[in-house]
Amino acid sequence: MRMQKIKILAILSNLALLTVCLIPLPKGLPSPFTRTDLVVHLFSYLIVTGLFLLSHQKKYQVAVLLVIQGTLVEIIQPYVNRYFEWYDIGANTLGVLTALLIYKSYEAIKSKSPDL
Repeated sequence: MRMQKIKILAILSNLALLTVCLIPLPKGLPSPFTRTDLVVHLFSYLIVTGLFLLSHQKKYQVAVLLVIQGTLVEIIQPYVNRYFEWYDIGANTLGVLTALLIYKSYEAIKSKSPDL
């Protein structure tokens, strides 16, 4: 039951992320490229990936699909009056990879110390 709740939270979090990333911006706004924007991208994908990793068996497939999703979102954004940013793709990918690294590190520690 716990895994089912995490899976639902992962799906809802991802839908919220996609919604925020694909909401059209008013015309004429400058690119919001800032370092803060990259941190938001990184942590958004880290959290969504972490939730999916906790609730799915196929960890690497989840990671690959989320990297593809982050890239496709950036490709689609110019069509909804937003901006394509290579740095956003990098931040999204780094968030996915960081979540995978944290998860795999936790699994390794847990296997050596089952009390965790």
